[in-house]
Amino acid sequence: MSRTLRYRRSARHFSRRFPTRVVAVAVGTGLLLLNALLVLGPVLGLAGAVAPANSLLDVHTASVAVVVVLGFLAAGLCLLGAYVARRRVLTWSLVVLAWAISLLACLWPVIAGAEATVHRVQDVLPWVDALLHSVSGVRSA
Repeated sequence: MSRTLRYRRSARHFSRRFPTRVVAVAVGTGLLLLNALLVLGPVLGLAGAVAPANSLLDVHTASVAVVVVLGFLAAGLCLLGAYVARRRVLTWSLVVLAWAISLLACLWPVIAGAEATVHRVQDVLPWVDALLHSVSGVRSA
């Protein structure tokens, strides 16, 4: 003979479960804030430190700002979609997508600066080549 135990909930032991979508959006919001503080902050500090070299590098600061703002806006829309979604997998997938978009938006100033540096180096390489050939006396074909 098997007995089943019944548990009674009292008012003191009542625990409320939050819906998965609320927890996922809270986690996603925390991740976006951490990206903004721990990634975008130092990146913008680095960009500000090299601002005097802006005349040497062709970095369009307005386009960088637009990309960062649009990236965080897209991440916020992903979090809104995660809140509206009813399936757990879709909710968490949208939270991860929001985090990845915000991370790319935070790193975009570094990518834009690196691209400008590469273009500047490509302009300098022929000059260095001509200098080396003039100093060594060897003519290139």
